[in-house]
Amino acid sequence: ALGGSFGRRSSALQYGGNDGTLGWYGNVDYFREDGWRDFSASEALRAYGALTWRRNGDRADVSASLGDTR
Repeated sequence: ALGGSFGRRSSALQYGGNDGTLGWYGNVDYFREDGWRDFSASEALRAYGALTWRRNGDRADVSASLGDTR
């Protein structure tokens, strides 16, 4: 988490791991600031997730991302 001038705030959370067959990772972060000019506020929410499966030389991967900004 962080903060700064002009109402700037940001935070992030991430987690990942694997058990030898299945691997996973996820990340979510959020950003907001009031802006240094009138009517220049911004806000963003981003998320990403990935999942990998491996066994006997076979592999499957799935990932997804999401973004919402203003």
